[in-house]
This record gives sequence, structure tokens and C-alpha cells, in this order.
Amino acid sequence: MSPAARDRIERLSIRIDYALIASIVLCLLIPVIAQLVAAFVHGLTTGTWLEAQGLYTEGDFTLWDTQLWLAWVPVVLLAAWVIVTLPVPLRRPGVAGRFNQLITAVGVLVATVPRVVGGLASPDIPNWGTESIFVVILAIGGLIVARILLGWLRLVPRSWRVYLDENGNVVKPTPMGRARRRNPLADVPP
Repeated sequence: MSPAARDRIERLSIRIDYALIASIVLCLLIPVIAQLVAAFVHGLTTGTWLEAQGLYTEGDFTLWDTQLWLAWVPVVLLAAWVIVTLPVPLRRPGVAGRFNQLITAVGVLVATVPRVVGGLASPDIPNWGTESIFVVILAIGGLIVARILLGWLRLVPRSWRVYLDENGNVVKPTPMGRARRRNPLADVPP
């Protein structure tokens, strides 16, 4: 893999990471928080508390369909992020590395639990295949751990473990974008 292709993948990795974080908030956290707040307001106004504390719709509290298919958006972005970055070392400063991928996978798993469990408990909501979402997230986490271990054991190609230049020599990775920046006063004579 050429250094230019590696740099493009790392830039894409950063964009996917930002999109993944945004999708966790938009698709997993905001719907659960909105439903819990609505259940709280419903409890305050009617004086009756919901059996499931608002994690799913029940009885006269049929506020909206929680659209469980949205839970798949962060999972698909996580899978894309991991697969795209498999052949890249991800040791550059400022680039989301493998440990960040693993922590994000755990975050997706934790943020998915109330969304999916609440949705599956409701008989009125189609589950959109979310009963297998935890298996997919765990498989992605396993892929991340396998890539980390294979890198440590040096069972992946050298270009996947360290940064190489065009000639195959090991180079020290620089933060993204710093190599192109130049001091604007560098050409001014003293």
C-alpha cells in the first residue's frame, strides 16, 4: 500500500469516526432520552407510572414507534470503520486508533441495549432484525481484538504494522496534515 493511499484511508477513518459518534447520539441516545422524558411527563400529568418506565410504548402511552432500524446505523458505520482501516497501522498521533475503535464498539453496545431491549419488549413495534444486533456488535469487537493481536504477534504484513515510505523504509508517523503545513514566514529573509 502506498503512503498516499494509507493517508487517504486515515482521513476517511477520521470522517467515519465522527459520523459514528454523531449516529450514536442521533440514533441511539436521543430516542431513548426523548421517550424516557415523555414517559416522565406522562407519569406526572396522569399520576400513573408506566410499568416499563417508558422504555417502550404500552397501554395509553403509544407516543411513537421507536424505529428500531435506526439502531443498525451506528453498527453499520462501526463495521465500515473497522473494515476500511484493517490494512492501516493507525499509530499516527491524532488518528483514532484500534483502542479507540474497541472503546467505541463497547460504547455502541452499551448505547444499543436500552434501545433494543425496550423495542423488543413492545409487542406493537416491528423489530427489524434487532434480535441479532448484539451478535453483530460482538463480532465486530472480536474483529478489532483479532486485528490488535495479529499486529502484536506480527502475523500481518509489515505495512499493516508500521508506517513505510515509498522505498519500504520505516518512517515516524506525523500528525495528519502537519507534513503539508509550512510556516508562512519561512521564506522571509532575516
